[in-house]
Amino acid sequence: MSLWPPVAIVVFTLPFAAVWLLLRDRHGRFGLEWREALGWSAVAWAVFSVVVIELLSLGAGHDPAAARGGHLTRGWLLLVWVPLAVWGAIVVIRRSKQLRTDLARLREALRGLLRCEQAMLATIAICVLVTAAVALVAAPNTWDSMTYHLARVDVWLQLGGVAHYATHVEPQLYHPPGAEYLIAQLQAVAGGDRLAALVQWAAYLLTVPVVSLAAARLGCGRRGQVIGAFLAATAPMALMQASSTQNDMVETLWLVLAATLALSAWRGGELAGTRAFVGAVALGLAVMTKGTALLIGAPVAALLAWSAWRGAGWRRAATAAICAALVTLLINGGPWLRNHETYDTPFATGSSTAIDYDNDRVAPAVLLSNLIRNAAIYLGTPSERVNELPTDAVRGALDAVGIDPDDPATTFGDRPFEVGRSGPHESHAASTVLFLLGIWAVVLALLPGRARERRAWALMLVAQALLFATALKWQTWHARLHLPILIAAVPLAAVALDELRSSKLRLGLLIVAGALTPILLAHNVMRPFAGDDSILTTPRTTQYFQQRPSLEAQYEAVVDFAERGRFDEVGIAGGIDDWEYPFFLLGREHGVRFRDVIVTNESSRYERAGMLPDMVVCLNCTYTQHERLKAGGLVAHPLPVRQPPGMSYEKGVGVELWVRPVELPRLTPPHAA
Repeated sequence: MSLWPPVAIVVFTLPFAAVWLLLRDRHGRFGLEWREALGWSAVAWAVFSVVVIELLSLGAGHDPAAARGGHLTRGWLLLVWVPLAVWGAIVVIRRSKQLRTDLARLREALRGLLRCEQAMLATIAICVLVTAAVALVAAPNTWDSMTYHLARVDVWLQLGGVAHYATHVEPQLYHPPGAEYLIAQLQAVAGGDRLAALVQWAAYLLTVPVVSLAAARLGCGRRGQVIGAFLAATAPMALMQASSTQNDMVETLWLVLAATLALSAWRGGELAGTRAFVGAVALGLAVMTKGTALLIGAPVAALLAWSAWRGAGWRRAATAAICAALVTLLINGGPWLRNHETYDTPFATGSSTAIDYDNDRVAPAVLLSNLIRNAAIYLGTPSERVNELPTDAVRGALDAVGIDPDDPATTFGDRPFEVGRSGPHESHAASTVLFLLGIWAVVLALLPGRARERRAWALMLVAQALLFATALKWQTWHARLHLPILIAAVPLAAVALDELRSSKLRLGLLIVAGALTPILLAHNVMRPFAGDDSILTTPRTTQYFQQRPSLEAQYEAVVDFAERGRFDEVGIAGGIDDWEYPFFLLGREHGVRFRDVIVTNESSRYERAGMLPDMVVCLNCTYTQHERLKAGGLVAHPLPVRQPPGMSYEKGVGVELWVRPVELPRLTPPHAA
């Protein structure tokens, strides 16, 4: 195994640790509580990383098959980060006494905990360790990662920067790239995607203490803070996302951190303005991570503005807002400018009219329909037959008030409404217990006589839910998009549970909330520890194709054909949802470079002019693409592939080879007996 992955971990972790220790120094300027210091350190580390990547990307071209123009490479990144890592090591060594003191206090505090609290902390530790192991061992296999999350990272590393380029999969260009920037750093230094999932895992790890800090700011004592951490750590969707290469957990960290820092600023004090500034920058990072942050983040921004004005005064609040706006423009400016160059708008959604996430109209009926259908997601079970009951109930209720549950104006794609299956999957793990606890906690917080902070937090959650339902069409996989709202509800749920008079009822609810944790950890559908598809026994290449196993032999056959036929450059003609990353990955291992050709969307301006490559792989080819290939002098060639025994081709998937007529060697199909 290569030594570069552990080198990457050390190089990127030491500066973070040093900043955290300095922020906690009681004799320094800040002297922050350890959980708040973690949040500040994460913001500083992420902002610096984004700036570094943008600077190293200067000069990057638009053709991934041409010579690298930018400097987003292992060498340049190490040139920047190694001196910081050395400084970090010095800081850590000099403060080793402080660390030993902290560990001694931690051991003493653990001894004083109740057994229930110890059990919750032990469960959190198990969740963190198991998800870390999965993130390190399993190969990335999320559908969106195969189409754009990791595909865009691979092209960036070919370009040497984060420039736009010609691609059929436009989400590689226009979606906010914050999480992928951090993955690109790790991937460039590690020399592969072995550490790619650590970005989401680190966000999961940091979200747990941030949630407990928010619970403390809302009035919880030690028990309530532990409950908050436990609920956040065992939330099904959080557990599934912690080892994936999506970006929902990263967005969740930034939004929950911003809201928590709003509560800290509310309390006033010398650092109120600085806390508001850091919180606003965290909001900027959320916007850079995922488009939904513009919606879900608006109520957080309102809470932050109110808290800053109340705790720091209008002068310091205005100063914090101006500084945060400048930093937000600094980190988001690059992606926005590139979007504007390609699509004439910084907030692009691509050229295709088929991808339309926004409701076509805004009306009370739309809001009611979407609120009900989004809530119905949490009625899902692993059984499709059982799910027919809530599906029929919701459809009947909407029909009774004259609302079409399948209205294309409020429903994404052509899927009719149904309560889908819920289980250990990163797109469908509905946190039903947490959803119900959150609703209960919000109702309690809005009752007369409750603390202003709790009421403000509850109103923030209500506003987030209303904006989400008003703006976005219903999708069957909305459970993962709900994650920031759901985790933000945890601190209020912790308050409600902590104040329960019945200890037996509290314990029972906590047991129910965490009951599925062992199943979720062991039987993650995408990355299972147990079973025939276990990540411990399944070859890493096969794991990439976990969702589409029949593609593995076809993709390997394409790369094998290119290698043995000495085609060092291969074109990809495909569509907006085709898997490109496996081609990039397999091609890199065999010295074959892939680039998109016959691009018809706005990014076609970046396609290289001239002849097509001598070999093109066409995915679900259209008539127009066939005609372009023929006009380019290419002819169809049989794909020399044989599926393994018991494996059938995926319906609706066509992988075609087109080559320029030259003398070709006779090739034996891979996987042949």
